[in-house]
Amino acid sequence: MEIRVLNYFLTVVKEGSITKAADVLHMTQPTLSRQLSAMEEELGVKLFKRGSRKITLTEQGIQLKKRAEEILQLVEKTKEEVSLFDEQQIRHLMIGCSVQFNPEQAGRMINKLMDNYPYTSIEMIEECDEVLAEKIEAGILDGAFLQERINGAKYDSIEIYRHNPAAWVNKGHPLADSKETSLEELSAYPLIVPSLKEGSSWAKHFKGKGNRPRGLLVASHSLAREVLARNKKAVMVWPSWHTVSSSPSELEELSLNGSPESCGYFCWNKDNSNRINLFLKNFEQ
Repeated sequence: MEIRVLNYFLTVVKEGSITKAADVLHMTQPTLSRQLSAMEEELGVKLFKRGSRKITLTEQGIQLKKRAEEILQLVEKTKEEVSLFDEQQIRHLMIGCSVQFNPEQAGRMINKLMDNYPYTSIEMIEECDEVLAEKIEAGILDGAFLQERINGAKYDSIEIYRHNPAAWVNKGHPLADSKETSLEELSAYPLIVPSLKEGSSWAKHFKGKGNRPRGLLVASHSLAREVLARNKKAVMVWPSWHTVSSSPSELEELSLNGSPESCGYFCWNKDNSNRINLFLKNFEQ
C-alpha cells in the first residue's frame, strides 16, 4: 500500500465523492476509481458503500481512515525530523495532555515554549492517559502530560508535581457536614476515581489495603464525575487542584486523609529524545 494511495483515499472521504476528489487531485475519475479498487483488492475488504450520491465508509473504511490519518501525520513528522540540522528548525510539535493532568501546569510550560520559540507551532491533543500512551508508542505524539508514568525501558519521564486528592460530595450526602474524611470511611459509598489501570496509584491502594468501595466508577471526563457526584450517594475523588464547575450550593469539598498522592508527569519515547529536548529545556527547574 503506497502513501499516495492513502492520500487519494482520504481525499475521497473528505470530498464525499470520487468525482470531486478527482478534481482536487487533478486526475481523471476512472484513474482514481482504479486506484481505490486496487487498494480494496489488496486489503481484501470493501471500503465504501456505493450506490448513493454521497460515498459513505464501511466499518473497515472507518478503521482505515483512522490509521491513514495517523500514517500521513507520521510521514510528515519524519520528513521534518530528517531535514533538521539543529533544534531551531523544529517547526511543529505534537503534545498530548491527559484530562487528568493539571491544566495550569501544562499551560505554563506551553506558554514558555511559545515565548522562547515563536516559530514553532504546537498541536495539543487532550485524551485519557491510555490513549495518549498509545499515540506516543505509535510515534504520533512527541510527548504527553500524564497522570501515570508509562512503564517500559524505552520510555522516559520527569515528575512535574504532586498533589493531595480531595473529595467532593453533594450537600445532601451524609458526609457533607464533615471537614475531612478518609478512603477507609469512603469505602461505604460508591466512588468515582480517575484511574484504576494496572500500576496506577489508585489500583495499588485498593489492592494493597483490600478496602475496595461498595461501588466504583472510573471516569476521565470531569463533567461526568461532577454530575454523578450530585446523586447524594457517590463521592468524587480527584486532585485538589481540580475546579468543580457546579455552584457552591451543590457540592462540598472534603480533605482526604491517607489517600495516594496525585502526580503529574511529562513522558516521551527515548527514541524521540533529540526532538523532545527542545521542549524539555523549557521546564521550570
